[in-house]
Amino acid sequence: MIKFSKLDSSLTMNYKFFLTLLCIAPFAHSTNCTKPLFETKAYSNSKDISDISADQSKITNKDLFELLSNVEVSSFDYALSANQFNINKTENSAEGLGNINFQDSEIKILSKKVSLAKESEILNYEFDSPTFQIYKNNINGKAEKISGNKNIKSLKNASISSCDINNPDWLLTPFYYKMHLLLLG
Repeated sequence: MIKFSKLDSSLTMNYKFFLTLLCIAPFAHSTNCTKPLFETKAYSNSKDISDISADQSKITNKDLFELLSNVEVSSFDYALSANQFNINKTENSAEGLGNINFQDSEIKILSKKVSLAKESEILNYEFDSPTFQIYKNNINGKAEKISGNKNIKSLKNASISSCDINNPDWLLTPFYYKMHLLLLG
């Protein structure tokens, strides 16, 4: 395995040039390429309404409720599933717990916990200890946190590879690394 390291740095770049800028191109033909993290889910056809399903729901009070077991949320921009969601209607926020699968047009994320908040019709999120896949360029990785929204994603202390992240032929493993992926056209 080849290892790369970078200490205490921050990068901002268009993700389409990500492979070239990190000199990863020579490793793109690895014999240990990954499969998708999970099967791609369908998005909602409506820009105005999200589709939500769960096996059970529980109302704690007029502003707090829980969705339990096989929770799936599908919007025009993303699809998200979890074992449980705790929703705060007053704060326009939610917390997802257990077997989180998230996808949008650029990235797939697996995690055990996600915090969500909607501001000005944009969903902001923060995933704890995620595994991710930027599938247009076959970039796979793990991070301490991923935060962002449909326009920008920030990966804290990320390790990346174009290989299977659990058994990579090569790996970029920064001690401290914060990367912003500007998702431009």
